Amino acid sequence: MLALSTKYALKALLHLREVPRGEFMQVTALSKKAGIPGPYLSKIIKQLATRQLVETRRGLSGGVRLPLKAKSISFYDVCAALEDPIVSQRCFLSKSPCNLNSPCVMHAHWSRIKDAVAKFLKGSKIR
Repeated sequence: MLALSTKYALKALLHLREVPRGEFMQVTALSKKAGIPGPYLSKIIKQLATRQLVETRRGLSGGVRLPLKAKSISFYDVCAALEDPIVSQRCFLSKSPCNLNSPCVMHAHWSRIKDAVAKFLKGSKIR
């Protein structure tokens, strides 16, 4: 249901919450601990950092951590940061956004399902 990059991001963030507050974890160590290919994880971390869902620091004592001033990070935030299809506004039957002026035959039913999924993702927190 979730894109592989989103699954990896969630897995990595859940491991990061085990790191003592304020400490950075090297991406290579996180990659090994979470079982995520290093280069793939690096790309994901960049995307998450752009949305301020993680903090990064270069150097010997660098790495990645959850933001110190972190508000609650939801699974929805991660899905949105990685542009996961599960949070897109695409129509169930086409690749374009739903058109409310001429909705597809599945629009009403699909809208209810999408709303329930969004509610679940927003209620599921990393921190």
